[in-house]
Amino acid sequence: MIRLVFQSSAILWIAFVFTIPASAQELPPLSAALYAADDDAVADDEPYRAGRRALDEGKWSDAARYFSQSAESGSSHTDGAHYWRAYALHKDGRSAEAMEVLAELRHGYQDSAWLDDARALEMEIRSGGGSALEDQGDEELKLLALDSLMHSDSERAMPMLKKFLDGNHSRQLRERALFVMSQSDRPEAAEMLLEVARGDRHPDIQLQAVHYLGISDAKGSGAALAEIYRSTADKEVKSKVLHSFMISDENDMLLEVARTEQDVELRRDAIHQLGVMDATDALKELYGSETQAEVKEQILHSLFIADDDQFLATIARTESDEALRRSAIRSLGLVDSDKASATLVEIYSQTQSIETKEAILQALFLSDDDDELIRIARTETDPELRKTALKRLSLMDSEKALDFMMEILEQ
Repeated sequence: MIRLVFQSSAILWIAFVFTIPASAQELPPLSAALYAADDDAVADDEPYRAGRRALDEGKWSDAARYFSQSAESGSSHTDGAHYWRAYALHKDGRSAEAMEVLAELRHGYQDSAWLDDARALEMEIRSGGGSALEDQGDEELKLLALDSLMHSDSERAMPMLKKFLDGNHSRQLRERALFVMSQSDRPEAAEMLLEVARGDRHPDIQLQAVHYLGISDAKGSGAALAEIYRSTADKEVKSKVLHSFMISDENDMLLEVARTEQDVELRRDAIHQLGVMDATDALKELYGSETQAEVKEQILHSLFIADDDQFLATIARTESDEALRRSAIRSLGLVDSDKASATLVEIYSQTQSIETKEAILQALFLSDDDDELIRIARTETDPELRKTALKRLSLMDSEKALDFMMEILEQ
């Protein structure tokens, strides 16, 4: 991959080289810069951090798995997780899978800062760069050749791709062939992808076809996914359709499932996907009409995923169901905003419920608000609540908390 940092960036690049691990120094310049600069952005994502540690240690398979978990979480840096997953897969000798992930990045995150690096990595894979392609079998090389042919002459590639898909190949290779087909805009490619997604042929790779249908921009793919959801009784297929609705921004279809689905687990799944999409209006509407407490708890969690501290604050103040109120308080503790912390402190001062105050102390701990926990530990007259605040402070990696503990010991 040929990537250079010029002139005024040169000094910054040299600084990066001397401060990042050896494995990261192997990366192209811009990727290494992004790698070193996003420490703060991923502070709340343990799989992403674990993936980066695995990259440092050259544990490519572990890195790919961790970044896959991060990408599925719907965090604000999912595009970066896609890039590093593709990079790790390529280094692990699984370049065809890496191409699939790069395609998901291109289709799903068209404004991402990682796209230039993704294109460069894709060029490296296509050109056969690196050692990852050297040990691949003939079948995988044929797939890469088919992928290249699909981009230059899809009419010639389609019959060969269908033959490969119907042939006596491993499931993994047929899934990759299906991915190559999903990248084509030819009608016969869309037709075959839909047949597999419906389960009409090759049922063992149906889930992968549903996923590819979600990331494709083919006309009518949303309607096709809705048809598959209604026609199947397979819960795993339904769940995969819900994930594909999220990928393809099918907000209305997810909302319909969240309203009408009889299976509570699938309803919760749809509500989770709405949170990943930041569909806060839909979630607030659902909360008002929902009657099942466990579903309402999922809605509150999804509102945390969507960073809607305003509605969570309203529920934390006004919800008559104490269990749901405490659930909203816990979710507020996970929202990274000053407003959320201020709301928690306000509710603490107004409530008489010991259980609610304990939930708020836990939420302040989750939000790393050492200042308020110290203030409560100083002023709280209830000995049990004061002890709870001290316990939370003892678990915090905070200089202020440590100084306060020293102060307690010196009394």
